[in-house]
Amino acid sequence: MLNSPQSLHPLLQGSLLEAREIVALPILDTNEITLAIDIETNKFAESWQVARSLVPQTGRWPIVIAFSSKYERMSKIQKVLLSAWLARRGTKLWIEDLKDEYENLLSRVGFKGYHDGVDVSPHAILERSHQIDSQDFIDRAVQNLEEQESAEDYLEDAICSIKNGCGLVLKREDIDFSQFQTRKELNIWLSNWKAEQLKKLHKIKLLKQVSENPKQWQLMEVAKNLDDEEGCYTEFDIHHSNKTALLLLPITSSWEALAYIDWYGNTQLEYGVESLIALGKFWERKFGAELVAFNGCTTFQCLVSRPPESFSEAWDIACVHNLSTPLTVEGCYFRAYVTGLIHHDRWVFQDLP
Repeated sequence: MLNSPQSLHPLLQGSLLEAREIVALPILDTNEITLAIDIETNKFAESWQVARSLVPQTGRWPIVIAFSSKYERMSKIQKVLLSAWLARRGTKLWIEDLKDEYENLLSRVGFKGYHDGVDVSPHAILERSHQIDSQDFIDRAVQNLEEQESAEDYLEDAICSIKNGCGLVLKREDIDFSQFQTRKELNIWLSNWKAEQLKKLHKIKLLKQVSENPKQWQLMEVAKNLDDEEGCYTEFDIHHSNKTALLLLPITSSWEALAYIDWYGNTQLEYGVESLIALGKFWERKFGAELVAFNGCTTFQCLVSRPPESFSEAWDIACVHNLSTPLTVEGCYFRAYVTGLIHHDRWVFQDLP
C-alpha cells in the first residue's frame, strides 16, 4: 500500500491527475492515513476512474467528496493574500478548505453515539461485517416490506401510479388476487401488464403519427414521452458543489469506506452499518456496484457495471434500500423505484439526521 504523495506521483504521470496536488492526512483515532488529491469538480468522474484503475498498485480505494468552500465568497485579492499567509506556515488554501469537511466526514463521533460501549474502530466494524449473512438480510428486508401492507391494500396506490404516470386505466375487478401470495408477485404482474398495454399504445400512437407526419425523430419523441411513471429515480449531482477532492482510503473494497466515513445513515441504520457494508460487498460481487462519491454527510453514489436485468432482482435490491436507508426510496412509488433500478448504472443513497 502506498503511504506518501511522493510514492503516488509516478503512477499519475500522463493522466489528468498528473499535475494535481496531493497531501497525506491522518485518519482520526487510527494509525492510518488518507492520501487526498485536489481535483476539478467538472472532472470528478474522470478523476475517479484514473484512481480506480490504479487500486492494484496503490492498495487504496478512491472516494470523491464534494463540499462547499468556506473561502468561496472571498475576493480574488483576499484569496491571494490568504494563500501567501498559509504558504508561510507550510500549508495551502485547498488543504485548509478540505480539512473541515474531512474532519467531519472521518469523525468517529457518530459511530460512538450509535455503538455505545462497542469498539467502533474501522477494523472492528469491518470484522463484524464479515459475520453478516447477506441473504438473510435480503430476506428480512423483503419480508419487512410485505408486512407493511397487504398486496390488495397496496393496489390503490399502484393503480394511481400507473394512471398518473402513463394514463393507463386499471380496474380492481380486472385482477384475480388469488394468483398472488406477495406484493412482489403482484408488482411483477403489474409491471408485465403495463408493458403489454404500453406496447399497444405505442402502436396506436405511432400509426397516428405516421399518418400525420412520418418524420423519424417525431416517432422517437412520441415513444419517449409515453411513460413518465418511472421519472422519480434520483440522479446524483455533484456539480453544484464548488469543491471536490479525491480521498484514497486504506481499503480495496469500496463498501468498506462506510467503516471510515461518518455518513448520517450510519447512525440511523437499525441493523448497523456492518449490515450495509456486507450487503454492499454482495452487490459488488453480483452487480458490480462500487461506491464512488459522497456529497457531504447525507448522500453517496454508486456506479453499477452490471445492473439488475429483471424486476424480481431489482425488487430485492429496492427492499434492502428501503430497509437500510428509507429516505432513499421515500417520495416516489416503490414499484417505480424498482423499475428505475433495472438497467440503471447508478444508485443513490440518501439520509438525514
